[in-house]
Amino acid sequence: MLELPGDLWTIEADARCVTTNGVVRPSGALVMGAGNARQAIQRYPGIDKRLGRLVRAYGNRPYYLADLGIISFPTKHDWHNDSDLELIQISALHLVELADEHKLARVALPRPGCGLGGLEWADVRPVLAVILDDRFLVVHKDGPAGSQPAPARPHEESAPKHLRK
Repeated sequence: MLELPGDLWTIEADARCVTTNGVVRPSGALVMGAGNARQAIQRYPGIDKRLGRLVRAYGNRPYYLADLGIISFPTKHDWHNDSDLELIQISALHLVELADEHKLARVALPRPGCGLGGLEWADVRPVLAVILDDRFLVVHKDGPAGSQPAPARPHEESAPKHLRK
């Protein structure tokens, strides 16, 4: 795991993680109302509905939206609550599986569970450090306003191979 200053949305990466929760609205959309999840909705309209369908079908775990270069990274079970360190650990393990399966060489992520999640990086870092190798770039500072989304990728949505029905 490498820690770099920068902007999640502009740092060079094959994919970038968006921290999420497990609450799906009656409309079918995943609740993505704050932080980098909200930024993802602004950049990729409809991502909340795509992730909502996956969470409803397979549960609250990471999903790779290849055409967007986005991987959801659950840190909360419910958006009302603080982030859950055990869920972050499980999400990191699934993230490694997705990166292996899709041959992703560089995956950017924010400090999961920190900020709006209520956790301290000093508590989260040691959990991730034993799971994430140097393909994973933890971006720890916001970059300039107005950055653009990553280029589109061929359409693919997937959970880790062993979780697919």
